[in-house]
Amino acid sequence: MSTIIIFIIVLGFLVCIHEFGHFIAAKRAGIQVDEFGFGFPPRIIGKKFRGTLYSLNWIPLGGFVKIKGVAGDDPNAHKQLPHGPDSFIGQTFTRKFFILFAGIGMNLLFAVVLFSIIFSIGMPSDPHTAPSGGKILQQQVVISSILSDGPAAQAQLQTGDIVLDVNGEPIDESDTLRSFSTTHLNEAINLHIQREKKDITVSITPTALSYQDQEFVGIGVGLQDFAVIRYPWYRSVGLGVTTTTSTTAQIFLSLYELVKNIFTTGTVSEDISGPIGIAVLTRQVAELGFIYLLQFMALLSINLGIFNLLPIPALDGGRIAFVILEKIRRKPVDQRIEGIVHTIGFLLLLVLILLVTLKDISQYHIFGFFKSRFF
Repeated sequence: MSTIIIFIIVLGFLVCIHEFGHFIAAKRAGIQVDEFGFGFPPRIIGKKFRGTLYSLNWIPLGGFVKIKGVAGDDPNAHKQLPHGPDSFIGQTFTRKFFILFAGIGMNLLFAVVLFSIIFSIGMPSDPHTAPSGGKILQQQVVISSILSDGPAAQAQLQTGDIVLDVNGEPIDESDTLRSFSTTHLNEAINLHIQREKKDITVSITPTALSYQDQEFVGIGVGLQDFAVIRYPWYRSVGLGVTTTTSTTAQIFLSLYELVKNIFTTGTVSEDISGPIGIAVLTRQVAELGFIYLLQFMALLSINLGIFNLLPIPALDGGRIAFVILEKIRRKPVDQRIEGIVHTIGFLLLLVLILLVTLKDISQYHIFGFFKSRFF
C-alpha cells in the first residue's frame, strides 16, 4: 500500500507540474483556460475562479488542463473563429509553440530545481569524481562486489557493507584498505563493518588472488569510495543546470538506440517499464532514502518531458507537429481532422501502455505477489 501511495504522489505531482506549464503559458497569452484538474474525472469537487474551473477528481494519476481552442481537448474548437483573441486557434505560430512546449519546459525546469536541492542538501557521490567546490560531510568505503572464491566470501561479507576500520585504524578511503591488505599478507586482520545499522567485526586473512588474469593481494572485494558532498546554493544551481542538461542528452541518446534497435533488430529493451515497473522502482528508491527519491523524481520529470516531445498524436510533440505543418501550409489545419488524429493517437498510447504493463506484470510476478499474501 505504501508503494502505491508514494507512486501516486510522485507521478501525480510530476504530471501536474507539466500541466501547470501549459496553464501558465496559456494564461500569459490571454487564452481562456476552461479547467485545471487535479486527478482525472469523475469530479469530486470544483471551484470556478476568474473564468477557470479548478477541480479535484477521483482518479489521482496526475492532472489535466483544458485550453479553449485546442483540437482534441476542446469539443468546440472547430467552431471557433481563427481570430478569436482568447482561443488557442487564433494565436501566432510562436505563441502556439510556446504554449505547447511549456509543459515540457516545466518538467526540465523542475528537474533543475530538484537537482539543485539535492546538491544543496548533500549529493551522495564518489569524492574522487564529484565536482569541485563542495564540502564533504561524511566519507565511507563501501563493498561493491565480492569474489566468489575469496576470503571475503568465506567470511560472509556482503555487498553494501560499510568498512569502518581495520585493526582499529579508521578507513575512509579504499586505497587505505588496499594498502593495509598488501602489508598484511597471510596475516589475520579484524575488519569492523556496518551492515543495516548493525556493527559487525570479522576476522579475515588477505591472500594472493587473481581476477581477470591480474594478480593482487587482498580479501577479494571490490571497493567504492562514497561521500555525501554539500555545495553552496550558487554552485548547486549551476550543477543542477549541467546535470539536467547532461541527463537529458543521455536520455535522448538512449531513445535513439531504442528506435534504432526496433528498426534494425525488431527488439525492444527489457529496461522499458510501464506504470507497474515505475511503481516498483519508486518503492526501491524510497527505501534508500529521501535524497534518492528526489533524484529519481528529477529523472522521471526529464523522461516525462522528453516523452511528451515525441511527435506522436495526442502528445505535445504531436500537437507541435501540427502547428509546424500549419506554418508550412500557411493555412489552418481542419480542427475536426486534427481532433480525430489526436483521439486515435491517444487510444494507441493506451494500447502501448497496456502492453508494457502486461510485460511488467510478468517481469515482477505481480499476481504471485498478491497470491502469496492473500490466498
